[in-house]
Amino acid sequence: MRRAFFGHWMIAGCMDMNLPFKGIVAWIGLFVCRTAAALVICGACGHEAAEGQRFCGHCGARVGEKKAPAEAAVEAEAAPPQAAPAGPDVQAVLDAAREDSRTAAEIEETLPEVALCYYRNAAALARLVPAGALPEDSGKRLVEALERCRKRLASTLKPCAVCAGSGRRMVRMQSLAGNADAGLRGAGVPCSACGGSGRVLAARNADELRLLLAQARRNHETRQQASRRVAVGNAWAPVAVAGKLTPRLQALLRTAAAAPCSECQGIGVQVCAACKGQGRVACRQAGCVDGMVERKAANTLNASTALAIRTPCTACAGNAWVVCVACGGGGHVACRSCGGLGQPKKCVKCGGLGTGVCVLCKGVGKDRAGNPCAACAGEGIGLCTTCHGEGCLAK
Repeated sequence: MRRAFFGHWMIAGCMDMNLPFKGIVAWIGLFVCRTAAALVICGACGHEAAEGQRFCGHCGARVGEKKAPAEAAVEAEAAPPQAAPAGPDVQAVLDAAREDSRTAAEIEETLPEVALCYYRNAAALARLVPAGALPEDSGKRLVEALERCRKRLASTLKPCAVCAGSGRRMVRMQSLAGNADAGLRGAGVPCSACGGSGRVLAARNADELRLLLAQARRNHETRQQASRRVAVGNAWAPVAVAGKLTPRLQALLRTAAAAPCSECQGIGVQVCAACKGQGRVACRQAGCVDGMVERKAANTLNASTALAIRTPCTACAGNAWVVCVACGGGGHVACRSCGGLGQPKKCVKCGGLGTGVCVLCKGVGKDRAGNPCAACAGEGIGLCTTCHGEGCLAK
């Protein structure tokens, strides 16, 4: 080696020189010679490697192997670069969302509560699809379908409170003889509140909705499990898609399918306590009986012989009921818990996003070895530790 040759040359030269420091120079030459003998040159990159070192610290090649620079460049180009984990298959997500929408449309008329669960799941999966991959009106159609299901669930047929479900009004008939005991009650007039059907469209209360939607969620869960789906919060995704979801994508699903308000079950309204959801109450006008008011005729001097005349009540126009003032006839009022939104209050910690700093890598996105974090896939984002990605705090 060059350094070894240079050391030997210095020692030989110093032996011929008659200088006072001949011994010092000889020791220096011996040290350089030993140092050069301990160093090994890498045959791949030309850098020095220490004695006993098996691999080059510069290029990583095995010490002693000779490799042309061109071959090393070709191998470097052929090696695939280390990339971040691939996201979910867009086509698989699209197929799952379309399948849920198609199933919901088939059962919307007969099982609107189960169809609502399917529409919600389709809307949640649509958040994983890029904007250009969906039709422009897909979001509008999903919103319209959700509103249709909510309206069907908000009300149901209940027995009429005016006629007690009989469909007929009780009419009082007075005998011309003036005998009070001869009063008769007839049931030949159809009830004006229900049109003679005995049932009216009334709003469901929170307890009815809670039971109905709990049964619907159980039905929906069984159907999704039979389709080989897995739960991501309250959403359901194919196994292949769920396995590639980062915490950020999981939060998109979880916030879209978050649990609704416990008071109104996501409808946003509550049953009016005054009319019990029917939108009308019995007339409370003084003297009004079955929509008629009785008065005495003033065409006689003797009050006992005066004829009793029955006229329609001016307050209810003879219907025996009036529109509920508390709800304006709608049968329901805005939910006091959520203010009509149908969702609980947003999580204060994440602001409703459902995400926060990754707990494992502290937001850096890499582990100690410099590799992408296994928990957040290098994004530095994790699920919110308070709401667990839901974005809201359900009671």
